Amino acid sequence: RPPRSTPKPSSAASDVYKRQLTDEEIDAIETYIDNSSPPDGTNLNNQYSEYLVRLCNQYCEEQVQCYGFTEGMEVVAAAREGSNHPLRSDARRVLEYYDAVWNVYVNVMNEVKSTREDLLKDYEFYASQLPRPQQALIG
Repeated sequence: RPPRSTPKPSSAASDVYKRQLTDEEIDAIETYIDNSSPPDGTNLNNQYSEYLVRLCNQYCEEQVQCYGFTEGMEVVAAAREGSNHPLRSDARRVLEYYDAVWNVYVNVMNEVKSTREDLLKDYEFYASQLPRPQQALIG
C-alpha cells in the first residue's frame, strides 16, 4: 500500500470551492442549464452513431490487418471475382466480416434512433452487439 501523503493546510482559494452554494447560486445555475441547449443535431443518439461508426471502422481495419492485408482496397482487389490472388479466400472472409459488422450496425442504429434519448442504454451495451474481429485461420 502506498504511503499516505500528509494533508496540506488549505489555502483560502481552495476554501472557496469547499463551501456550500447558496440557494440563489443554485437557482442561477439551474436557470443557466435550463436555458442552454446543445447545437442543432447534437443529441446522444447521434453521438452513439458517430462512436459506433468509428468502432466499426476500427474493427474492419483490425480484420484487414489480421489477415495480412494493409488496407481495404487491397482486400477488394484480392477478393474480386476471377482473382488469382493467393489470399483470395482470406480476402473474401474479410469482406464477409465487413458485411456482418455493418449489418449489425444498421440494426443497432435502428434501435438507437427509435429510442428516446433519456431511455437509451449505455454506449457499451450497443457497442457490445457489434461482432468483434476474428482471428485469421492461418495454418
